[in-house]
Amino acid sequence: MISSVGMAAAALVMTGCDAPACSDTLRLAGPPIAVGSAPSKVAVGELTGDAHADLLVASSDDGTLILLAGDGSGRLERAETIPAGEHPVDVAIGDLDGDGDLDAAIANHETDYLTLLSNRGTGNFVPFASSPLHVELGPHPHAVLLADADGDGVLDLFVDDRRGEAILFLRGTGGAGFSADGRRISVGGDPYRGMVLADLDGDGGLDVVTPNPDRAAVTLTLPEGGYAPAAGVPADRPFEVALGDMNGDGLLDLVIAEEPGRVLVHVGRGDGSFDLAPWFEHRWAAGAKAVAVGDIDGDGIADAAATNWNSRSALVLIGGREGIDGHEVEAGDNPWGVTIGDLTADGRDELLLLDNTGGTLRVYTWTSSE
Repeated sequence: MISSVGMAAAALVMTGCDAPACSDTLRLAGPPIAVGSAPSKVAVGELTGDAHADLLVASSDDGTLILLAGDGSGRLERAETIPAGEHPVDVAIGDLDGDGDLDAAIANHETDYLTLLSNRGTGNFVPFASSPLHVELGPHPHAVLLADADGDGVLDLFVDDRRGEAILFLRGTGGAGFSADGRRISVGGDPYRGMVLADLDGDGGLDVVTPNPDRAAVTLTLPEGGYAPAAGVPADRPFEVALGDMNGDGLLDLVIAEEPGRVLVHVGRGDGSFDLAPWFEHRWAAGAKAVAVGDIDGDGIADAAATNWNSRSALVLIGGREGIDGHEVEAGDNPWGVTIGDLTADGRDELLLLDNTGGTLRVYTWTSSE
């Protein structure tokens, strides 16, 4: 492990966790699982009513979601193939109608709509009456997020609006309905791959972080309502961003995947800003793509993972108070979507990697040698 305490930028030592020597850290849980054509995003949640975590995979070329039912031990079984509109590239899950079951909102690429699916409680998804939900943005939806931004107990909807250099905010009205007069949150640039939401300054409001062309933009809520002008951290064409406490100080840090080939971690200050000098930096081939945060080793400190379409591996960053342990794991021909989530309820998250070309999902689990 390399420590970056007091260092502006530290190069990560790669250990190659597809090698036998890494069997006591990240281990492939089984053979790759077929998940349709051009899978792009996987979401984790309890979907079938058995109290075990399940997966929904957006299969873009097939126009479907693939439901993989979990049994609580980490095993997954392909359960349903769900129509999801044209080119589903992103999926968010949440209870849209208040019945206690997790529903799905899908961003449909190269269209002007989102697909909204109701979960009947056993993983049987059907369209809501409000689906497809047409949205006025340009050029088309890429990313979708569900969150209760106004504190009324109803989920709201967030979609990227690249042409408007904004995030489209649609207030939830209940029953999977959303306000017709969507509000645009200006983020000061093209938010290509969407957004992450979190309270970065402790005022109770959900702030917005987006991957703009020249920075990871931070748009803070204002006490009187609305949003402040975007600030943030300079970056070179970030593709995706994520937030997590990577150093265990109780504050959210910023993880950035830059297309030209860097993954960066910037330490959060707790006031909505981040250190401009990266705490960690890893350089690899051009083509860095998705990034996700979770707790892979179960130590209460966030870990992260990033994919790169010009590499057959994914980068895994195991966070720590003194530094980050960096690994690469095999990820297929065209590593694309990445998610970190707990499939076994043991307090340690699994690493989920999609191979867009191979149409498969790889699941990695943490195995401690202690």
